[in-house]
Amino acid sequence: MKKLLTVIFITQFFSSFGQQKNEVKPAIAAIANTLGDSIIVRWAPNTPMAWKLSNKDGYVIERYTLPKDQKEARKTNSVKIVLASNLKPLPLEQWEPIAKQSDFGAIAAQAIFGKSFNINNKDQDNFMQAVSLAQELESRFSFALFSADQSLKVASASGLMFTDKTVQKGEKYVYKIYSLTPKATYKIDTGFVFIGTDDIKPLPKPVQFKGDFGDRVVLLSWNKIYYDDIYSNYIIERSSDNGKTFVRTSKLPFINTSPSAERKAEMMYRVDSLPENNVHYIFRVRGVSPFEEIGPPSDTIGGIGKRAPLSLAPAINSVINTKDGKIKINWRFPKEQNSKVKQFEILRARKANGDYKTLGNTKSDKREFIDENPARTNYYIIRLTDVNDNTVSSFPALGQPVDSLPPVKPLGLIGTIDPKGVLKLTWKKGNDEDVKGYRVYMANSLKEEFTQVTREAVRDTIFTDTINLNTLTSKVYYKIMATDMNGNISVFSDPLTLKRPDIIPPVPPVIQKFTASDSAIYFKWVPSTSQDVVIQVLYRREKNNLLWQALASLTPKTFEYYDTSAVARITYEYCLTAIDDSKLESDKTQVFTLSLVDYGFNGKIGKIESKVDRQEKKIELKWEYSDKQPERFVIYRSAKDEPLRIYKSVSGIERKFIDKSLSMNTTYTYRIKANYSDGSGSPLSNEIIINY
Repeated sequence: MKKLLTVIFITQFFSSFGQQKNEVKPAIAAIANTLGDSIIVRWAPNTPMAWKLSNKDGYVIERYTLPKDQKEARKTNSVKIVLASNLKPLPLEQWEPIAKQSDFGAIAAQAIFGKSFNINNKDQDNFMQAVSLAQELESRFSFALFSADQSLKVASASGLMFTDKTVQKGEKYVYKIYSLTPKATYKIDTGFVFIGTDDIKPLPKPVQFKGDFGDRVVLLSWNKIYYDDIYSNYIIERSSDNGKTFVRTSKLPFINTSPSAERKAEMMYRVDSLPENNVHYIFRVRGVSPFEEIGPPSDTIGGIGKRAPLSLAPAINSVINTKDGKIKINWRFPKEQNSKVKQFEILRARKANGDYKTLGNTKSDKREFIDENPARTNYYIIRLTDVNDNTVSSFPALGQPVDSLPPVKPLGLIGTIDPKGVLKLTWKKGNDEDVKGYRVYMANSLKEEFTQVTREAVRDTIFTDTINLNTLTSKVYYKIMATDMNGNISVFSDPLTLKRPDIIPPVPPVIQKFTASDSAIYFKWVPSTSQDVVIQVLYRREKNNLLWQALASLTPKTFEYYDTSAVARITYEYCLTAIDDSKLESDKTQVFTLSLVDYGFNGKIGKIESKVDRQEKKIELKWEYSDKQPERFVIYRSAKDEPLRIYKSVSGIERKFIDKSLSMNTTYTYRIKANYSDGSGSPLSNEIIINY
């Protein structure tokens, strides 16, 4: 047992020693655990010198009771209590009963009080003796903290633990632990830990527990990185009665170690012996916290130890195509070993490292098998099963029948061309196992012959290229075909049509006519002749203003517009542009300067009432006008997003208008204006919007 302890401790020592290589700021780290009626606080310095000096000078433990809510926090400060004012390791004479009960107590006592820790060489020079003393302090520090981690009694005797039995249920506390070593001698940062009496949390069970059973041995593994801050060691338990009872496989815990603080291992491994082979054993693992709490067991794993497999493996000699389309597999294995073989199993997969399926099996004296229905590509292995049910397999061997069938037609061809002319094509990978690659073809028209643009077959399902954008053809077309290992080619894919990115802006519109009245400014123009125009934009700004504003966005075929939003006595400048489907905008047309004709306004159109009759399919408008009788009333109308235009007019005697030229599910906007024979008129009325 002592020898085993030595091995474990040396392993832990070198782990801890390696972690001290990097310089760290001296400090005290603290953790706590609540039992409901008491709280256990544990701490440890993080450097050997801090540990040594604190053992001599002692620790102070203070407790602060936190207010329960914000209102109480505003009224009162936290309550401070000194729990221990000079806590040190027990004197040497008090360690004897602890050392007799626990090997860890003996180790901790030796680390704290021993004259030597067996790292000394009297033949060393002064420098090497100084190095040895530093290493000895490292060793004492590592073993002392390790021992305290394994036993609460040892931790308490080492001056690294305190049990607070004066806590009140429902309270929350902050514990402050600091060393009495003067800061001028060696500055050690204070440790803090926060906990409440109700902060009782169940311990987790270890996860990802696995086992690999061998010849009277099992390799156990589980995830430890999840619980590095919870468990300091583990207990492995074994059952030989199908899980009814479990016993520990060792009196000693299995220690949670890592190569260094920076390189923490994710999994923990333990090689455990099996009492005998051919017996079903069940294993589980449980964690042990630094507070000696044993967590719940992991899920169980079971298995049977078996004698080691044969050292020999079968080897495939040949894979031969037969005349009737079958494949014959031959392998070799010493005949004198037949008595140790239960069977040979023949397996096949589509890839060398693929999922192998069993085709059949033969007796121990057979060395040949025929695959009656081979696939296009076949990888074979021979798996030997010995009399102890151990298996060993050959290396894979490739077999392909004579192939005259082409690959299937490629599908899912899509692509893009960016503004710099970079082409990217992608397509779906076919289900054929022996596809060697794909060839890409291009044409500027579906009526001309496609030209291959790939020198070699593309093995992936993606192709990139750079194409010429300075050409009169706006579109480019692509096809692909698949080719297999035997040179068979598929039919072409469906052609893909791609639009070349547009780098040339459209031709601007041409203004033909523009007039102004007292109520609107009218424009008429020839739309852009470019075929890819998607919108025309009419811009307006007040004269002497540099900033243009979009007045209206118009369809490509619109050729006129009434600006009814112009204000009298303001001079405006107008221009028009065209925008294509690549969002390129043409040059602006010539700038035109216009303003409304100012005749001097008469009275305003008063309240307008509307009535919708969907059965008669009409809209009736009535309005009030109290000024002198005009010559006529002019009705303006727009439908949907169209601009407002002069629609109809009625006699100046009338005060109503009936509109029967309507379409269902259309939004109409109306405005009315009074016109006089002398050219004067009223302002436009407010808008009337009707959803018909």
